[in-house]
Amino acid sequence: MTDARHRHQPELQSIRGLAALAVVIYHCLSFYNVSPTLSRWSELLLNAHAQVVLFFVLSGLVLSGSLMRKQVSLRNYLVFGIGRAARIYPALWVAVGLACLYIPLREYLPAAQNRSALGLDVDLHRITRGDVIGSLLGARAYPLPQLWSIKCELIAGLAMPALAWMVAAARTWFYPVLVTVLLGIVSMKAGLDGQYLVDFALGAMAMRLILTLRAGDVQRGSLPIALTLLVIMILFRQASRNWAFDVDYHAPVPALIEGIAAALLLVVLECSDMNRSVLLAPTLVWLGDISYGVYLLHFPVLQFGSRLLPLLLGHVYARDPNSSALILTVATVAVVLPLSHFCYRLVELPGIRVGAWIIRHQGRFTWRTDVTARLRARQSVVASAEPD
Repeated sequence: MTDARHRHQPELQSIRGLAALAVVIYHCLSFYNVSPTLSRWSELLLNAHAQVVLFFVLSGLVLSGSLMRKQVSLRNYLVFGIGRAARIYPALWVAVGLACLYIPLREYLPAAQNRSALGLDVDLHRITRGDVIGSLLGARAYPLPQLWSIKCELIAGLAMPALAWMVAAARTWFYPVLVTVLLGIVSMKAGLDGQYLVDFALGAMAMRLILTLRAGDVQRGSLPIALTLLVIMILFRQASRNWAFDVDYHAPVPALIEGIAAALLLVVLECSDMNRSVLLAPTLVWLGDISYGVYLLHFPVLQFGSRLLPLLLGHVYARDPNSSALILTVATVAVVLPLSHFCYRLVELPGIRVGAWIIRHQGRFTWRTDVTARLRARQSVVASAEPD
């Protein structure tokens, strides 16, 4: 694999975009009490949980790829933290603001009929000031239920530099594998604060393996291998009814298998010849570019849609839950894609530039602080040497 490909990986953007779109469709189809058949197939084929696990593994892979090129230092750790905050928070604040705009309006708009447990839980929850402040910090899942994953990203961000540098510095695979296994064991018992750290470690391991191999090394038979891993990632949860979403959404065993399959899938794709891959299609790469906005903004959009579409379409919309869910899906996707595009251009990219500006000035501030400390130390030495 070439260095240029390490710097920019459009195929990974496309994967991220498709995963975000799958989450959007699943949430729309799950907002109503649809028929058991539609509910079963949406959970079977979309598996929104596996898509979020894929996000985590992708984050671990991409972030470790950038961290492995930097030296271990406190300054680089701070630079990484500033960059992550600048990437995560601006769009998050827009999404939370949109969700908060919906809260007072829901008192004046007709409630959607046949809402599922997901729709009722979020729609009827009494949002407190603590919820709003916590969601702005990425620490609470109200008024946006998907913010649990942002909390995991933020927690993992604290450990990601150490994970990446450890994986890169290890002369053998022993210690990276040991740490990953230990995190996998922890994931069996930990709550959301630590359960998904193993996925970021798997992403770092995948990046080291990708750097070890070369593009084309897995070319022979790569498509069947990739498809097999994709099937395992999506369908393994179906092996037990105890792992169904309505029973245990965060079941640790399928979550761990989904993470391992996702990491191996990314290795296979990155070590194959991607020159003619559909993942390089400009539309899919664009979808990946705006995927963070798609993931954050879709829920308030579908909530607005669930209140406004009955007013606009009347009986056609409320005829049965299945048709309501399908119409809501089409409307939500049609609105959230351009909205996410503008969010990417007007919020996310400027936020990244602000983060880069802070990083540049943080370096100057650190230098000036060091100079000031040396001057003060010198003055104290001189003062102590002067006779009383």
